[in-house]
Amino acid sequence: MKRKFTALIALTLALTCSASFLTACKKNDQKDTFEETINWDNIDWEGNKDSSKKITVYISNDLQHYYDPKIEAFEKTYPQYEVSVHWGAAGDGVKTEQTTAISTGNPPDLILGGDVHIENQKGFLLPLNKLMERDKEEVKPDDFLDGLIEPLTSGEGIYYLPTTFNVSVLMYNKGLFDKDNVEYPTADWTFDDFVAAGKQLTKYDSRGVATQWGNQTITEWWTQWYSMLTMDGGSLYNDEGYVTLNNEAGIRALTNWRSLAGAQGATLSDFPDKIGTHNGSDGGSLGNFAGGKVAMLYSASCGELMTFSNANIDFDIAPLPKSTVTNGRSGAELSITAYGIHKNSKNKKGAWQLLKYLTDPRTDLEELGDFALAVPRKSERDLLLAVPKAERTTKYKNLEVIYDAVSVNKALPRVSYFEEVTLQYLVKEVNKLLENKSLSVAAAAKAAEDTANSYISYRYKAGF
Repeated sequence: MKRKFTALIALTLALTCSASFLTACKKNDQKDTFEETINWDNIDWEGNKDSSKKITVYISNDLQHYYDPKIEAFEKTYPQYEVSVHWGAAGDGVKTEQTTAISTGNPPDLILGGDVHIENQKGFLLPLNKLMERDKEEVKPDDFLDGLIEPLTSGEGIYYLPTTFNVSVLMYNKGLFDKDNVEYPTADWTFDDFVAAGKQLTKYDSRGVATQWGNQTITEWWTQWYSMLTMDGGSLYNDEGYVTLNNEAGIRALTNWRSLAGAQGATLSDFPDKIGTHNGSDGGSLGNFAGGKVAMLYSASCGELMTFSNANIDFDIAPLPKSTVTNGRSGAELSITAYGIHKNSKNKKGAWQLLKYLTDPRTDLEELGDFALAVPRKSERDLLLAVPKAERTTKYKNLEVIYDAVSVNKALPRVSYFEEVTLQYLVKEVNKLLENKSLSVAAAAKAAEDTANSYISYRYKAGF
């Protein structure tokens, strides 16, 4: 077993050719729709043309401790197969490495993907519908949490089975709350309650230097301001696939987000609601949330729960504070990690057997605890939640928060370039609000929207 217009065109072409899970150059008659018809009769469902016994798969190396023994157990159960695992760099690194393999003509049999990648990947994935129907007693499709299979479906095809998912939560340091007698966050909290608690938990020394922050602001990803936007009823992409950030909802979300951290060189008088700072400046010097000097992490991901469980802090999780506009939290991000089968796999039988094995419902609490991520099965959820909070083995006890969020959170917009455009254009422009205190939110929103839409128009709507 073996063990991520004009002058920008050249740069963006290079990025898109190597970025994760992108389609080849689209022509203007290729739109982001979900109505493609699958030629079901032209699919080698049973693997009758298989020519290999090897099964290749990419898995993030931060989960090697869990998947390594699971792969070994699979090989003992199915000795006719040999599994070759590429333990890729954690996070987006493993996706980038898999993309390189695909682009060089060496795709793995099992393809790591999920909801945000489906419109890029479905062209080379095997639809799983008939296999799932044939083996429904093994697959138990109704056991997956409501809302997890639909985002993995496009048109007539189901292209993946989920292994885990992410919802955004509010993480809080219980020790810092206790020290200042601040009540823990609750499901009734609004965004204003969050800001008020953050102010109480932000501390300065006699020189005006921060010694503790109420919140950590994430800059590498879209997650924080995206949640603020969508819970307020806004949308980042419209039905035509263009960015819609330069509007009332977008400007309000970016204003709230920026007010929490301020900007480089700004004083508290510039940003009176400042309750934290962004990564890399004084937040970095305090160690961020893991350093124990930051009270909250707004819109933390489930993956970060695993990371911070290894830190020397006593923390728990709560639902995201409700929007002051909608008085709800509907619309925050739901994302799903899943695996599918490459349609040109030389071992479709083995790949399907391994996919079923890796997504089987777990029935052992120790194995569920070792997995450490959000589990996609109703039976797994029920098993975890049946344990009294005080007896749960996870450092954070409020597991209900994660599973309750699935019913109100929503999958990301179904455009093939969501991750590419949002990271390469929107995040970069929005982050300038934290770098330049004289930049207005309206100007940043306009620049982000205009830059992204110019690229979308050229690259995806007009063709070459």
